[in-house]
Amino acid sequence: RHMLLSGHCKDGIRCMYCHLEHKLPRQVVESYHSSSGGVRHTDQSTRRQRPTKSDKDAYSNTVQEFEKKILQDPMGFDVESVVIPSFIRESPELTMKFLRRLQRFATEARSPADMPAA
Repeated sequence: RHMLLSGHCKDGIRCMYCHLEHKLPRQVVESYHSSSGGVRHTDQSTRRQRPTKSDKDAYSNTVQEFEKKILQDPMGFDVESVVIPSFIRESPELTMKFLRRLQRFATEARSPADMPAA
């Protein structure tokens, strides 16, 4: 409703639903251009392969490393400064998922509910 009234989406990078233009992080744009030139194959014979256990473990370990860095300085974290590992950068969808996850974690780390009472 908010986006229909105002003409913009307040969720920005976290938005997964509306069809309005968003400023995409440069990492996602680079990933999109590097993965087969942004061309999508719609042939039904080419099915998306599921990630292997080692791929999932590598992704999980990478997320944990970045979460530790965020916890060290949640206020100084900037999603635009993240250098994305090549195995994530190969997929624009995974790149966006990764950046959204880090942004959400940083937002939660900054929340006053996590801060001790003075």
